[in-house]
Amino acid sequence: MYVKKTSRRDLIKGTGLVVAGTALAGCLPGGQADPGEEAVASAEIPEVHLWPAISPVRPEGSHADRYEAVQNHIVEQTGIKAVGFVAPPGAAGQEKRNLMLGSRNERLDLFVERWPNFKDIIIPLNDLIDQYGQDIVAAHDPKNMIGMQDLEGNVWGIPRLGLLGGVFFTWFRTDWMEELGLEFSKEQMTWEYMEEVIGAFKERDPEAVVVTNSLDSMRKSLAGGWTEAGYNRWFDETDGTLKPPELQPGFVDWVARMNEWWNKGWFQRETFGQMDFEEVLRSGKMGVHSGWYSRLTLLGTRIIQEGVVPGMKFDFPYKLYGSQGLSAITDARMDQAYMITKKCPNPEAVMQYINWQYDPGKENAVTAHFGIKGVDWEWVDANDKYYVRRLAQVSEGDHIYAGELYAAAGLAVETWYATDDVLWRSHQEHIRDLMSVYDNSKLPIDFDVPYDVSAINDKVPGMEDIGRLQVEETTKFITGVRPLTEWDDFIQQLYQAGLNDWIEAYTEQYLLKHPA
Repeated sequence: MYVKKTSRRDLIKGTGLVVAGTALAGCLPGGQADPGEEAVASAEIPEVHLWPAISPVRPEGSHADRYEAVQNHIVEQTGIKAVGFVAPPGAAGQEKRNLMLGSRNERLDLFVERWPNFKDIIIPLNDLIDQYGQDIVAAHDPKNMIGMQDLEGNVWGIPRLGLLGGVFFTWFRTDWMEELGLEFSKEQMTWEYMEEVIGAFKERDPEAVVVTNSLDSMRKSLAGGWTEAGYNRWFDETDGTLKPPELQPGFVDWVARMNEWWNKGWFQRETFGQMDFEEVLRSGKMGVHSGWYSRLTLLGTRIIQEGVVPGMKFDFPYKLYGSQGLSAITDARMDQAYMITKKCPNPEAVMQYINWQYDPGKENAVTAHFGIKGVDWEWVDANDKYYVRRLAQVSEGDHIYAGELYAAAGLAVETWYATDDVLWRSHQEHIRDLMSVYDNSKLPIDFDVPYDVSAINDKVPGMEDIGRLQVEETTKFITGVRPLTEWDDFIQQLYQAGLNDWIEAYTEQYLLKHPA
């Protein structure tokens, strides 16, 4: 449903707060009243305390003056005071967030994680979205909103990710292909031709290598060429159960082919270990990368810009076909969500604040991300609001707004604009053009199933052992540490670790959504 736009006064009234006393204008930049409206008096401006969904552009966060200016500007626009945090790096940040979520004294209203893991401490959002979330709903692909719902139709969050259609490509050194007279088609490539290209690269330079950023990324990029479902769970019609990809017909054949690549010396030898991806890129020996897209849209683009390897260029075929069809899978991250905590005193204000950032005019999201228009940023072309030029640069000092109040990062908003910077522009254009396109990858059959991961883990005590075996033993088979004649023994190891429990737990929840 669509709800009319709310004014600043309506936003304050909608929170149920008493309006009287101090003028709202006192919180505006410079203490000036809004000339377009009468001064709105309020005993208290509703606050929204949010944990960052993205890393700040300045690790230590905004300069205090710039943060306050943006905060006050948002109060002027919305009647709501947003309060952000600067997360410590790595595991320390997650620990700090979890401590805040569990604290009786520290307030945290909005955060991002996998919603099934936090149902005990968050609230369903159906009524809030119906009343205040018109722009949120309009911005998101309905498939991604499905990922926010449990089997009873309760909506637990706002999508942070969802179905990612452009992340598992196989990239080739196209400057080498040009040099060798090899045709490169942007539309498609076959496995047979891919292997011909890799072989030609090795003849050109015996040190040329194939690289992936992780085994998981490689499985998701390539295994679909040998299996019907790719590296996804699949439904076995013979016994009516959902099973892991390792049990899928053709998967062991794909592992055998990867072992052939290894034995031919095609893989960079530290690919499945402690490889320094940037160092390999800088060496100029990477001929093929099969894995997560941003390794090249960000890191690769930066190294190419620096001219480290003169003439180096990478590109990918939109579709890569094997004997079983498309090689890549659609990455389904359906339960990554913005969630509102139960202890939040004013969830209406939180939803109104988020919805403000999803305004289709785009500028509200850019404001929360980059700061005040005309001070922190401007459109490169005001008639084509896509490229954003920063007016305050990190390199010029610390007087910058770092983005702590941004609560709309995700597939919807990240297709609306790109930073006017060669590095970030190409990366964000990739997101805009490909993330919501799914005809070049295999869609998981259970992408729409709201798995209760905690319940599954309770029923599968050996879950960690199963996951460890899937990674460690597959790596051994590919690298020849373990002979492929022991594949059946490996499958038995999975069953001994509790694979029957895994199959039963996943099948039970899958059939609730897709009855046989």
